[in-house]
Amino acid sequence: MVLLDLRMRRHAGAVKEQVGLDLLTEMLTMRRSTGFLSPALTPFWVQKAMEAGAKAVINKEAPLSQIVLTLRTAAAGITTLSPDYARFFHKDDLLTPKEMEVLALMAEGKTNDEIAAALHVVTGTVGVHVSKILAKLQVQNRTQAVNVARANGMVR
Repeated sequence: MVLLDLRMRRHAGAVKEQVGLDLLTEMLTMRRSTGFLSPALTPFWVQKAMEAGAKAVINKEAPLSQIVLTLRTAAAGITTLSPDYARFFHKDDLLTPKEMEVLALMAEGKTNDEIAAALHVVTGTVGVHVSKILAKLQVQNRTQAVNVARANGMVR
């Protein structure tokens, strides 16, 4: 098992989570089981690490016993999150790829009708996706959803 810090530094010293995700992808091509050990990740980056194939995402500020338990569970082949991160997620809380697509179009300022046309679906389907996005991001409107998404690097 390879254990990486997701929040790695690039040349100029800037912290870039994407560097860690890129290393994860490389490790997976070498068939290495990989986990991430990082402090204070947002739910978005935890989700990204899991989607990229991480077997574990662990808060490095967690008690040693939790870190060890999470690593043992991952080493046994069970994808897991340390309790600090798991509390943010239930499988139903993660945005689906389609919801991410709708969110990106929302960030471009598109209306439900415009999103429906772009995705070749009916407007009602877009409305369902928007409602789910608002619930999952725990916000009350589209503007708040886009602000949360931008703050967490989910959209530009």
